[in-house]
Amino acid sequence: MKLPNVTPELLSTNRPALHAVILALGETRAREWLQYYGGGWVYVPNRDDALAYLRLSLTGSEAGRLIDALEPLLSDHRYVLIPSRITQQAEIREIDVTFPEVEQSLLDSLPPILRAIVKALGYARASEWLQDHGGVNIHIPLHKQKALGLDSDELARLKLVLQPHLDSNNRLSCPKADKLLAKARNACIINNAHRESIAVQARMYKLSSRQITNIRGEAGNYQQVDLFGDMQ
Repeated sequence: MKLPNVTPELLSTNRPALHAVILALGETRAREWLQYYGGGWVYVPNRDDALAYLRLSLTGSEAGRLIDALEPLLSDHRYVLIPSRITQQAEIREIDVTFPEVEQSLLDSLPPILRAIVKALGYARASEWLQDHGGVNIHIPLHKQKALGLDSDELARLKLVLQPHLDSNNRLSCPKADKLLAKARNACIINNAHRESIAVQARMYKLSSRQITNIRGEAGNYQQVDLFGDMQ
């Protein structure tokens, strides 16, 4: 997946809303977008709004990334104040950022910070990592290659997706979400049983075939599961 890579120095000199815009769009595209939307309050539609890309004058993928990045900054009525300009020239280069394969429906079911962590690390690695770091405030080092028990690639992806959520000291409260992650995982396993084999799902979620079978059995006849309600 091609994503804009932005120097940490640029991000550290701009406000949180600009962090989000730059990370989602890249500097060049962000500057273009800010010509029309910068300097005032902007309404940010829900991710499931079919016309979100038109309301934001972006492509579908750009709108999705921007909504995800701005989500923690929105008011109760989904407005955010967007500064008028980027305060420092950035060095931008296109690189190959390969994210782990994660079911989109699983990502969509999670809160923003948890969604970012799972996107960066993959479900199984995120679950493992959150056992040690969930429920506490953590510092995300912008200039280290390895930290927090992560290798260089994992840390680079985590820094990229968590940047909009960090405070001025590059810290954030990391959620402890064992039950929520398990519930979201189980819903995806059941909902995708018709197109993913037991072996594929066992590898994807690092479970045994028996565990996958038991989870599928909870739905009975593979009925569609609503993550936040009853079976449909």
